[in-house]
Amino acid sequence: MEAFDSDPVFSDDHIDNIFIEGSLRDNSLSSSMMFAGEQSKITVSVQFQRVCDTNFYGVDCLTRCIAADNDVDGHYTCDSQNGSRICLSGYSNPISNCIESELIK
Repeated sequence: MEAFDSDPVFSDDHIDNIFIEGSLRDNSLSSSMMFAGEQSKITVSVQFQRVCDTNFYGVDCLTRCIAADNDVDGHYTCDSQNGSRICLSGYSNPISNCIESELIK
């Protein structure tokens, strides 16, 4: 990141470069960091949050789950944190996509 001053008298002067490098710690969904400039007294506070794409879950966003309610794909919703299958009422066995009916025939 480059920092420039902004004033009406002179052109925007280059003040400093601030290099930001980092990553979220394992199992962390958000983090904040503070960085100082190389030459000036500029500090930058950065906050970032991990957000998974639609239908992906978990701290690494690698668990894919698409809720279903039919006899082909199953009858389940997805846990909003880890993406595990949660069977809808009347169905069981999330390992097999909650196809098994709990109803007695």
